[in-house]
Amino acid sequence: MKRQTRRAVIGSACVATLFLSGCSGTTAGAPVPEEDPSTSVASTSANEPGRASIHDIAPCSLLDMSTLDRFHEFREGVPKLTIDDEPYCTWAGIREEASGGNVPTVMVVIYPDSGIGEMPDKGGGLREGETKNGRRVVQTMTESGCTVGLAVGDGSRVEVAAGFLGEESSCDLADELVEIIDPKLPEG
Repeated sequence: MKRQTRRAVIGSACVATLFLSGCSGTTAGAPVPEEDPSTSVASTSANEPGRASIHDIAPCSLLDMSTLDRFHEFREGVPKLTIDDEPYCTWAGIREEASGGNVPTVMVVIYPDSGIGEMPDKGGGLREGETKNGRRVVQTMTESGCTVGLAVGDGSRVEVAAGFLGEESSCDLADELVEIIDPKLPEG
């Protein structure tokens, strides 16, 4: 049991390093159920023209366990701060077998003062696109994961990362989660 806990802690630290250093992606997602407008976490109007306010959004509030459990069994989200004090939340997948392969990890990072144009290339290039609702997105990949940045106004973004499933599967998961999170964010 201690060995699994140690692996989970080491794995979480590796994932945080991987995703906070970059990776993003977006493609057309799968159909998602409509969100109940009463549960939306989006802030109201922007403080400045072209800048939507996302300062009050808690990253862990953007995904719930029932949503994540559709893809894999995950531990509860853990809120943290990046080295630059940007809020993020990480959900670690639960290994189903003691000797099983990779387990997915999901991360949501909020960058209230850094727009989609400032999103770094994580090594797989940057690909631009849109969500089904028309929000601008940028995707980048690494060997172990995929990150999709969602534009929130001109000067803010939310990054959704999925990892340890291989490039294609990680990007598929990130894309689906982006479509779920998109309606919860303020328009910019």
